[in-house]
Amino acid sequence: MLKELKVLGSYSLSRLQGRKRPLVATFALTGYCNFYCPMCPFGISDKEAQMEDALAKDLKSEQWKHVMSKVAPYVIWSIVEGGEPTTRRDIMELLRHLHSIGLPFTLITNGSLLHTLDLKELASYGVVCCSIDSVREESYCKIRGVSPAMYKRVWRMLGY
Repeated sequence: MLKELKVLGSYSLSRLQGRKRPLVATFALTGYCNFYCPMCPFGISDKEAQMEDALAKDLKSEQWKHVMSKVAPYVIWSIVEGGEPTTRRDIMELLRHLHSIGLPFTLITNGSLLHTLDLKELASYGVVCCSIDSVREESYCKIRGVSPAMYKRVWRMLGY
């Protein structure tokens, strides 16, 4: 809490002096998503090419940790997103790092791969926000470009 108060005080002083600085950092960890949402730039149909591009361009674990550590003293919260951040094999390693440096986070996910993560550990670190566009199966599948089986998997993960 003390860190947050210091950052807020510094933020307020900067604003009074006419300088701008963020309160929240957003870490877009990957350019890959396993969904096909037509309204999203990550919703393209050629997932193989998208994965190759993401593997070539996404920062590696140590690079992300360096960026996170450099940013942490200047913000009070962070957002972890993608594409779909849970498609990264090192997602828990990166979230552990955020936790270890004292930077709270909100993980924004489509929820489709939450079953692959240690949810108890994840819950102890931060907030998870699932992007759900509709509670109705037909609408959800159309908006997300996924099958009814994926809709059911996401809802099961959410406890429904």
